[in-house]
Amino acid sequence: MSLTLHLRSFVCNRALSCVASSQQKRNVRLLTRLGGVGDPGNASQSDLRAAPPKEAGSAASSAAKVKIKVKLRPKFDYDITKTDRNYITPIRAMRIYHLEEKHLMDLPLCLRRSAVYGDSVMKVYNIRDVEKKALQVHGSLEKISKLESNRVQQEENLKQLKFIYNKAKKRFKQTDFESSISNLLKGVDERSSIAHKSLWVVKVAVMVNAVNSFGKFVACAFTGSSAMFAEAVHSVADTLNQCILLFGKLHSLRRADQEHPYGYRNLQNVTALISGCGVFCIGSGLSFYHGISTLMHPVPVTNLSISTAVLAFSLFTEGTSLVIAYKHLRANAKAAGVNFVSYIRRSNDPAVNVIFCEDMAAVVGILVAGVATGLTHVTGSPIFDACGSLGVGTLLALVSGYIISTNASMLLGQSVPVDQMQQMRAILERDRMVRGLHDVKATDMGTGTIRFKAEADFDGREITSAYLSSKIDLESVLQEAKAINDLKTLEQFMLVHGEGVIDQLGEEVDRLEKKLRDKHPNVRHVDLEVL
Repeated sequence: MSLTLHLRSFVCNRALSCVASSQQKRNVRLLTRLGGVGDPGNASQSDLRAAPPKEAGSAASSAAKVKIKVKLRPKFDYDITKTDRNYITPIRAMRIYHLEEKHLMDLPLCLRRSAVYGDSVMKVYNIRDVEKKALQVHGSLEKISKLESNRVQQEENLKQLKFIYNKAKKRFKQTDFESSISNLLKGVDERSSIAHKSLWVVKVAVMVNAVNSFGKFVACAFTGSSAMFAEAVHSVADTLNQCILLFGKLHSLRRADQEHPYGYRNLQNVTALISGCGVFCIGSGLSFYHGISTLMHPVPVTNLSISTAVLAFSLFTEGTSLVIAYKHLRANAKAAGVNFVSYIRRSNDPAVNVIFCEDMAAVVGILVAGVATGLTHVTGSPIFDACGSLGVGTLLALVSGYIISTNASMLLGQSVPVDQMQQMRAILERDRMVRGLHDVKATDMGTGTIRFKAEADFDGREITSAYLSSKIDLESVLQEAKAINDLKTLEQFMLVHGEGVIDQLGEEVDRLEKKLRDKHPNVRHVDLEVL
């Protein structure tokens, strides 16, 4: 037992001596690096090296008591509200502080980078200067607050009046169709020639289907054919749906406003989705119903010549509309640099896309109805006529399903093709200011309009180098640096040039956005966030 205690004591003492020895060596190295700074009683570096082991040990023990005092700067507080250097645009200054343009004439004007694409600079004022001017004009903060509350109340009253006006406008029908169309087209972007061409395609399709609907119902009344009835219902559904498409196309051409900052382009997908639902419910549903009822209660088919004439005329008109839509889509696909099938799948022009699908279904449906009517006339069995109606219903169900799926995908925010995204990403990553891109998203917002978003890791050295080479004179900066003799001057120096570097970063972001838009004109909205 005593032997075990002696062994434990020996091991503990040995471990403590090793720890003390290693701590002593670290203290000696620390004192060597300090060179005797901190305690006047400490030996210098040369004295320490010449000292005997005992003196080195005492010096090392004193070095363990050396404390390096670092002057801590106050922690940066993000909760402090500071608006001394905030800027305000002239329009907001006049609206919020109820000033006139003449009141702003004598205020110092600042030029900042514009947030609007295409504008280089914007004019702003310091918000403190505007507040002082407002106090001079109005006399007190209470009066400014009262004017502001009156302005807010007036805006609320204006909203209510607009709501009442729009509600009353719906009650009265406009008798002049041309005036209603001209009012609807106010604010239309005339630069979009492709959009106006597709609008013409929609108008042609509406007129063609309206004429065909009338002819097919007349033929159905004379012949009693279920297949002809299905085709008549098909044409009526197409006419109504294309009127909805025309409405959406007209409204989608309007310019972006305050309530819809990204414009009305997605309205085409909304109306196309409604059109697809209409084709499924009205066209396909009634065709199935009439086909099944004919199977259960057969009706003889007569006057084959009338059916043949109407179907031939419908085939000609629907084929003409189909060719017009095909040529328009093919030209757009060629301009976009993609093949025809890819352009159709992505639904870049939803209205014409729907018309192309419906016209193609109409042509196939006319052929199905013609074959079914002919077989019924030859065999005398109405089963073929009923099967023709069911075949048209099935065709309409397939077309409506395709229309609904493609437009629903676009409304949910469909990503652009991978190769196009890689091209856009490569443009930015090859720039010397960008070290990498992360969380890249390129979304098709409808009708070929793309929104690009990415987290950009900017190279701070390159941005600072651009600032130094283009914005300042290094000789003058060197003189300023030499004149720094206290912390306050150093802080002011860093603040001035730090603000310059941030402004340079903003200019580089604008340059990259313009570079991306120049290479890909269909990119309308670019969001580059600094990582």
